[in-house]
Amino acid sequence: MGMRPNFMRLTEVASVRQGPAVPKDESTNGRCLSVGVTDLVSLMVGPNSLQPAPCPNWPQKHMLRDGEIIVSNRNRPLRASVFEGQWADLPVVAANQCLVISPNQDMVRPVYLAGLLRSGYGQVLVDSLYTVSTSISLINIKAFNDLAIPLPPLEVQDLIAQTFIEHQEYVSALTEEITLANTLLTATLARVLEVGRA
Repeated sequence: MGMRPNFMRLTEVASVRQGPAVPKDESTNGRCLSVGVTDLVSLMVGPNSLQPAPCPNWPQKHMLRDGEIIVSNRNRPLRASVFEGQWADLPVVAANQCLVISPNQDMVRPVYLAGLLRSGYGQVLVDSLYTVSTSISLINIKAFNDLAIPLPPLEVQDLIAQTFIEHQEYVSALTEEITLANTLLTATLARVLEVGRA
């Protein structure tokens, strides 16, 4: 039987901030990349998958840094992705529908934490943290900071993180196969029905 991990509050191993809102009267002559909820499909998100957009000249504190975790703040299921920012040519910010976790990497590995939050186990952990406001479910940030995170030793976190990465690759490959199968089915059906009409 394995050793039980320690549990620590999220705020003890990371800082959490809200993505900035674009002020209505702010000039948007700058260019940046913005990470929104719909970009949090995979365990990792990088600048190559994002589109440039006009944005205000936000202070440096709003810019995403490599290894930070972007978390969806609205509606279930919770999505979490690690930002791979070392290739970014433009500043990158998280949309205001997102939370940004800056983990202390001497205590918690980003991929481990993001994978944990994405998992069924993580969904159960955060499910009670949602509040409903005008039919939108929002995560209570204070309660999120108090979330008890299981923290095995770093070498175990690294092994679990590798498992999350392999799982993501497997799911991505299956998704591609399903998309191809659906495309072939649609094309075959269209061809058969077109022949039947002739």
